[in-house]
Amino acid sequence: MQANAGPPPSAAPGVPEGARDWAQKLVAAGLNPFAAFATIVVLGFAAGAGALWLFATVAEDVAGKESQSLDDAVTAWFRQFASPGLDVAARIASALGSEVLIVLALALIGAFVWWRRWRTVAVIVVTLGGAQLLNDILKELFHRTRPAPVSGIIPVQAYSFPSGHAMMSAAFYFLLVCLFWRSVGPKWRPLMVAGAVVVIGLVAVARIYLQAHYLTDVVAGDAAGFLWTDAVLLGGQVLGGRRKQPAPA
Repeated sequence: MQANAGPPPSAAPGVPEGARDWAQKLVAAGLNPFAAFATIVVLGFAAGAGALWLFATVAEDVAGKESQSLDDAVTAWFRQFASPGLDVAARIASALGSEVLIVLALALIGAFVWWRRWRTVAVIVVTLGGAQLLNDILKELFHRTRPAPVSGIIPVQAYSFPSGHAMMSAAFYFLLVCLFWRSVGPKWRPLMVAGAVVVIGLVAVARIYLQAHYLTDVVAGDAAGFLWTDAVLLGGQVLGGRRKQPAPA
């Protein structure tokens, strides 16, 4: 038996293959290959532009302290339901954006290293590493104080905006959907997308409930995480498309 033979067809493919699958369907529908590739790039750009607009809008409100009354009201609303049981549940949900996420990411990287899918490994590392670095930079730029002091297994930063848990969960679970898009049947894809949305939402709600972040922190974090992953995937598609173009005569 040959070792390290690579994943079977049903296993998670690389991100570029998922986009090529969509491009092939567009070609089959009547578009020429260039138009199909351009459609994917435009859609990815539009999604990223929407996320960028949302982040910029929230960041402007936070910088001008226009959102503070709303943030305080949302935090107070969540805290009225506080109980020991909900505290435990919120910490578990919060871990989906930190400790659990790290374990899943390392397992995923290990699997793709075993399958010698180096391009996909690079996509995962760049997505998560870049998201964390971007979050660090944004926190230092805004210097927003957290609603309450927080602690945990993983060291946390003193600043609040944008939420690192929200940003990392949005980036990672959106990436998971893209990685496994072709691995599941069409009828399961909506369920997979819904599952990712639920997990991202649970992380966001848990961070507000635990008073680790304000509402605007998690909204901006989700927008920034999606934006960064979209940029990485879109960049990979553009680079992949350019490599496939024939050399000039």
